Amino acid sequence: VALKRIPDRQNTLVKRFVAQTCSGIADSLKARKVEALHERIARDFTYANDRDWYFDIDRGLERIGDQVEAERLRDISRYNLYSKLIQMLGLPYVTAYVLDKRAGGLNDQFATPMWETEWLFGVRDGDGMLWMHPKRQRHGWFANELPFYWEGTMALLVDRQRLIEDDPRPPLFVELPIGEPSANVRAIEHQVRVDLASPDAEGEARVFLSGQFSTMGRAAFLGDRSDSTAHASYGHVPAAIPGCSAKRMGDPEIGSDPPFRYREQESLRLEGFRKEQGDGWFAFDLRPFLAHAVPERFRGAGRHLPFHWDFAQTDRFILDIAFAEPVEVMDLTRLQESWSTPGARYMLEATRIDASHVRIESRFEVLREREQTDAAMAIEALLRAMNDPDRVLRVRPGPAP
Repeated sequence: VALKRIPDRQNTLVKRFVAQTCSGIADSLKARKVEALHERIARDFTYANDRDWYFDIDRGLERIGDQVEAERLRDISRYNLYSKLIQMLGLPYVTAYVLDKRAGGLNDQFATPMWETEWLFGVRDGDGMLWMHPKRQRHGWFANELPFYWEGTMALLVDRQRLIEDDPRPPLFVELPIGEPSANVRAIEHQVRVDLASPDAEGEARVFLSGQFSTMGRAAFLGDRSDSTAHASYGHVPAAIPGCSAKRMGDPEIGSDPPFRYREQESLRLEGFRKEQGDGWFAFDLRPFLAHAVPERFRGAGRHLPFHWDFAQTDRFILDIAFAEPVEVMDLTRLQESWSTPGARYMLEATRIDASHVRIESRFEVLREREQTDAAMAIEALLRAMNDPDRVLRVRPGPAP
């Protein structure tokens, strides 16, 4: 299919798609053309899982030309479409078969069966490579954007020409690139306005995702599912907070080049945010706002294996609460603590800005992915603090402090 050169309707549609997408890019910059094609597919195309085809209900042909005209990627065409587009530009390519580093690593001593293994397309880009993953859901990853569990791993390199020639030489492996660790940042700031006369509240949320937080989480903000193989909190959105309804304000900003920054702003309505406690006190549950992606259960005692965080990161959740009147705050010190391990640190800080304004910040940083076994008890204490369900702000109407 990819090598087909018959000037029929399907080929004509594909040529038109290439010409439209790559207009304005010089013919000498073929890698940029491939990148433009991939990123248009990743960003704009819908995705069809082809369930009917796999169950032998749909026996129709791929019709790649119809797919690009309709901006639709079929699962059965993930390889053929990319192969055709790249070859139409006259570029050689390789495929790199990848393995989740949490499960193991590929090398010349071990290669898992390739039938269900994900792959990347690679084309030469100057002194390096341009890696592209044909998406398997509505929103895909951009060129050279890899999830943390593929970054830095060894991938099995398959050269189509070597396959054609039945080359007997041993297989080749390539080390995939790693993004800048300091670029792995998430910051979600909630600004909430509270009138103690009402159980509901309103406000805004400002969202910033960068690096792996964008790779793993921005699909959820775009209405898609987040990666089911990773912690669900990478796909945390304000609308997931109980009683919260969120509406995006304006269009999001999405960067297609590293570190793939994503920004958006949302308006919020929080139903039932204020809970009555008696004696004039009101409680506000903060825990749903602090959605760090860490294990919920960990036991340090008796552990004999190292522990691995997913990736180096800085993860911040901020809750800025402005009350309509001065309030008295109960025991703010319960929301002020810090914990650390040799490779990570966590800080929870509550600040009384003025008589009617409280700011809570939860900040988690991973400095080193691998923790040695002697850090097990420190990891347990840190995770226990991060998962503490009693993160509650208690206030009642009162005079200025």
